[in-house]
Amino acid sequence: MNKKNVDWPQQLFIKRGNLFLKLLENRTDSTKLEVDGLVRIF
Repeated sequence: MNKKNVDWPQQLFIKRGNLFLKLLENRTDSTKLEVDGLVRIF
């Protein structure tokens, strides 16, 4: 396995994290509901 294959998470999520920012910002409400539900279950 070469270095390029190993570093793909770094390249995608760290160096290009701005690509996911809008997606993650739009999920805050639903994520809170999911976490609240899991807290009730556990």
